[in-house]
Amino acid sequence: MTAGEVEARLQAPRSLWDETYIETSWITQDSTHGPIHLIPRLQAKIDQHYPGTKMSISEYNYGAGGDISGGLAQADVLGVFGREGLFAATVWLMSASNSFLYAGFAMYRNYDGNSATFVTPPFRRRPRTRTPARSTPAFPRRIQPTSWWSPSTS
Repeated sequence: MTAGEVEARLQAPRSLWDETYIETSWITQDSTHGPIHLIPRLQAKIDQHYPGTKMSISEYNYGAGGDISGGLAQADVLGVFGREGLFAATVWLMSASNSFLYAGFAMYRNYDGNSATFVTPPFRRRPRTRTPARSTPAFPRRIQPTSWWSPSTS
């Protein structure tokens, strides 16, 4: 793994929200021709066409689950998902070694090894602010056990 790959992985979560960040990928070169800012872009479409619909992202993976860069990217992504108000997200495990990826989850759900979690007030979506430098959000959404398929939970 090269230093460039590590840097790209650590910066990639910015494409979920940052309206000023342009990653070096086929997506920005051939599709968006600029920043991706995926979550705000999708949320705007949901708000316009299907107001009240909850957003979910499935089968995501930032790679290198066995390297600290993968764990840091995972922790960053979880913070972004919480801050942006995603209803659900599913990581796709793509390698046999995911120890750092699991550690990214543990930072939010068991940071001391004794099931301690962040205690936050009920989550409210924050106004977006532009941040020129990489920032790791520390505002995880409180996870409530629920049956995702049950009509009573929508």
